[in-house]
Amino acid sequence: MSHRSAATVHGFPVWSNWLRTVGGAASQRVDPLTTHQTVPPGHRSSRTAGVRYAHGTVPHADIVELGGLRVTSAERTLIDLARSEPFELALSCADQYLHETVRVGTQVDFESWSEWRAQMLTRITPLAGSRGVGRARALVALADPRADSPLETVSRLRFLQNGIDVEPQHPVRSERGSSYFLDFWLLNQPFFGECDGKVKYTDSRLRGGQSAEQVVYREKLRQDWVTATTGRRGVRWGAAHVGTGALFARRLRAFGVRIPAQTRPTRRFGADAARVLGALPE
Repeated sequence: MSHRSAATVHGFPVWSNWLRTVGGAASQRVDPLTTHQTVPPGHRSSRTAGVRYAHGTVPHADIVELGGLRVTSAERTLIDLARSEPFELALSCADQYLHETVRVGTQVDFESWSEWRAQMLTRITPLAGSRGVGRARALVALADPRADSPLETVSRLRFLQNGIDVEPQHPVRSERGSSYFLDFWLLNQPFFGECDGKVKYTDSRLRGGQSAEQVVYREKLRQDWVTATTGRRGVRWGAAHVGTGALFARRLRAFGVRIPAQTRPTRRFGADAARVLGALPE
């Protein structure tokens, strides 16, 4: 099993409801009951209802067994997703994988993160010249363990797509001497950004025993403190604002964030990443 099927077994967020509305129609057309399998080049498979075949070579080291199922490894699955799925979805899966493997709490093992990048590029090298390899290299360059959710992943993509460099999970000292970690710190403009899903306020499991009103008030005090101590204005948005680059740019402009008239994606992450960012939904 490979692609979305393997991603499902690995626990990646390929079936997130709101992600299905992002990245074009491709993610919405997928039948969740279809099994994805990779077979050797030249293998003649009979057409089977509910099975989608991809032809390719999967090294033995890239096959693992989970729950009694033979699936592609997490790393190979991420490469396959980058080459075949909406990039927003693939990067959300890569961010989650890194979050679970090179990060503990707010601490990131940057050495392990760097090693992961090198190992992934080594895996991609034999695929040179085949379809989607540039997207796979872009995934490696852009994946970041500091994302706490697919919403943060897609928000970061939209910033970069609009030519705005950001630092995720930027620490600001709180009034109690600990740190607030802001979702995004704009590197060249006096703003910070926070993305919130509705469930943060409506799901009792995420409120830590507090009422929705208490959570909203706590967030207000936090934002007031950050603004007062940094001189930066806060920008907030939700999933409804990140569907396309233009939609997100409209939200940012409403708060006074400068968007270049001739929007060009950042080149901070290399040529492959810039090309992929430039091809994302406008």
